[in-house]
Amino acid sequence: IAIFNFIGNFVAPSSQPHHPIRRFVRMSHLKYDDSLNAHMIGFPVTSPDLSLARIGNDVYVGGNPPLWRFSDAFVEYKLDPNDRPSRRTSKINILSQSANYARLHMSARPFLLFSVGLLIFGTHFCICIFDRGGVRISPELNMWENLDTLVRVIRSLTCDLSSQSIGQD
Repeated sequence: IAIFNFIGNFVAPSSQPHHPIRRFVRMSHLKYDDSLNAHMIGFPVTSPDLSLARIGNDVYVGGNPPLWRFSDAFVEYKLDPNDRPSRRTSKINILSQSANYARLHMSARPFLLFSVGLLIFGTHFCICIFDRGGVRISPELNMWENLDTLVRVIRSLTCDLSSQSIGQD
């Protein structure tokens, strides 16, 4: 969370302050367990590792777990680099777990055209864009070799992308 907030709040001394949109990052303390929600009416009690929401959503700040209707994007991370989306043999696949989050995100916000998820697995990351037709996955990049790209992605998600750029119709 500290890295996301630092990148989102950073202003270079030589530049003008630029914060057209400000999103904050919130960590979830819920563990993913799809079996707990098998016979539940309504929204399952599950949330991604990190959720990004616009500053000013007081309902979101007070709620735990975070409410999907206030979320703009999500971040899911796994410590094991073998949990990458291209590997489908792990017990809880990061891609299927993220697709479930995107399903919940899009059902809570009916005018959302797509849902954006940042997936971090070990020292690698990728961006997934989920829509009602499927998912598009960016190439998997090493965060240390492509640190500039990771910073640009985090900066875009936390303050540069408008509501329309992040999927709102």
